[in-house]
Amino acid sequence: MSQQQQTQAQGLESFDENTRRELQQFLEQEQTKARIQTQIHEFTDTCWDLLEMIDSELATRRANRHSRSRAERSTERRSLLLFALDAADAAMHPCDT
Repeated sequence: MSQQQQTQAQGLESFDENTRRELQQFLEQEQTKARIQTQIHEFTDTCWDLLEMIDSELATRRANRHSRSRAERSTERRSLLLFALDAADAAMHPCDT
């Protein structure tokens, strides 16, 4: 028996049997509520951690997709620029071909 339970038992001795039972039931119910509340907090923390991981992963994927898209557009522009420069060079120097 824990120190808290011993103290509770000693304090309960001054009450009649029915009151002691009611108080004991009340204490058990409150302890059960406290355990449930603790579990709820733990589950909530776990859910928040999971949501943060998901948000981070989604942000990373969006950033990667955006970077890839930007790189593809940059490559396209570079290719078009090189093509235009080649065409301009060919127009300026028609004898080189």
